[in-house]
Amino acid sequence: MRHPFPNEIRQLSDEELESRNRVLLLMLFEMLRSTHRTFLDEPQRFGRDLDILFVGLAIWLGDYEGRPMTPHKLAEYLGMPRATTIRKIEELKRRGIAQDGPDNTVLIVPDVLRTEKARERKRYWINAFWTSVDQMFKLDTQPADLVP
Repeated sequence: MRHPFPNEIRQLSDEELESRNRVLLLMLFEMLRSTHRTFLDEPQRFGRDLDILFVGLAIWLGDYEGRPMTPHKLAEYLGMPRATTIRKIEELKRRGIAQDGPDNTVLIVPDVLRTEKARERKRYWINAFWTSVDQMFKLDTQPADLVP
């Protein structure tokens, strides 16, 4: 499956761009909503917890890359005030999702990522990603007059 190069993407019409953006937005929203449900488990607070979710995802990314971040680095990475970042980290710790690591870093509690619920969510993300790739591929292979 060949994906368009940046110069080909620049040549897409507004309608073609919109149809692709819709696919990506749906994938992003589903992944964020499912992440929230899996780790924060308070669906009624989805909109109010997005900042906590992003802090948690940044901590997790640092873990995955083998480069855990300090609260200062997290704030810088997220473009979030340090005091706000620290409050969100403390909330993640209170919920049992984050913990202190070596050298003032912050880590995701390993058991949080090993639950069946977390494993199922990872499978869901991978499926959502490949479903979106498939939808984009179909859009790229449809005649222009059939693209929604």
